[in-house]
Amino acid sequence: MPFAEATIERRMVKIDDVIHIDKHSIVMIAFVMIFLAGTLAITPLVVADPSRYFSATITPTSTTVGTLTTFTVTITDNGPHDLVQGNTQSANLQSARITIPSGFSQPASVVVTTSNSKPWSYVITSTTISLNSGGNPNQVPQNGWIKAVFSSAASATGLYTWTCQAWNGNPAGTGTAFTLSGPQPTVTVDKACTTITVTASPNPFDKSHPTTVTVSGDLMSGTTPLGGETVTLSYNVGSGWITFDTVVTTSLGTYSSTKLPANSLPPGPCYIKAVFAGDSNYEGSSSTVSGNDYKLEVLPEYVVGGALLAIAACFASFVVFKRRNILSHLRFNI
Repeated sequence: MPFAEATIERRMVKIDDVIHIDKHSIVMIAFVMIFLAGTLAITPLVVADPSRYFSATITPTSTTVGTLTTFTVTITDNGPHDLVQGNTQSANLQSARITIPSGFSQPASVVVTTSNSKPWSYVITSTTISLNSGGNPNQVPQNGWIKAVFSSAASATGLYTWTCQAWNGNPAGTGTAFTLSGPQPTVTVDKACTTITVTASPNPFDKSHPTTVTVSGDLMSGTTPLGGETVTLSYNVGSGWITFDTVVTTSLGTYSSTKLPANSLPPGPCYIKAVFAGDSNYEGSSSTVSGNDYKLEVLPEYVVGGALLAIAACFASFVVFKRRNILSHLRFNI
């Protein structure tokens, strides 16, 4: 065999070996892939997010100072959940806790409901409301919710956060804590409206019998009496408002004053007004109703006193006349 032909033959052998090796490798790779596919078919495929999320809301989101308001806090299981063999697994939301903001009153009771109608219990302290499922059978499923309905009142204005927490254990505070998705629920507390009244006694006031006139009334926010608040009292007899006293309300929301200069008032109507200027928690108010102020009627002295003097004088004259008549009659008979 010539040298050139032998060389070509050897190269062809080498190429055939390479092709033979590549075919063998392909077979081995295919076998490995088939093996892995079978293994994966037996072993569950886990695509996990170790965090489990919940969201929380509250309604209503605003109220006023001192108003007993019914709130609803909703805690929702948002997932995402572990994917096991193509099925979503429950987040096992089994307990939650709501922190009552400082300044809000402790609820007397709570009504708890769930999206899957499971019986949950609650525990109230001065600072928290704990919600407990009692165990696995009552857990909240993915996208399920817990609702807590209760009543509470705020003592001051401001923006208050109702901090919520959730766990997959029972009771509240046990197991793995869920991660909050979104903001914590908040409530804005605004100033409350007020009403103030005023009255005077005696009314009408008779200047013929000088005495003390008592001006009194009360300051309220709805049905709540406001104690420790300052009230300004003024009168007007036609020449403008004149302040005659500043008083502080009692714990019952009442006030009174005896400083109205009644004996020096001119006869006629004397208008009296009570004003609360308001403070950081309560709106101001005035006793003026629909443009009308309270009216104290001041009577002139002669209306009563002069009449009495006239009557007394007439009576005295009558007595003198009668006496003279009797004496004359006696003399005549003698």
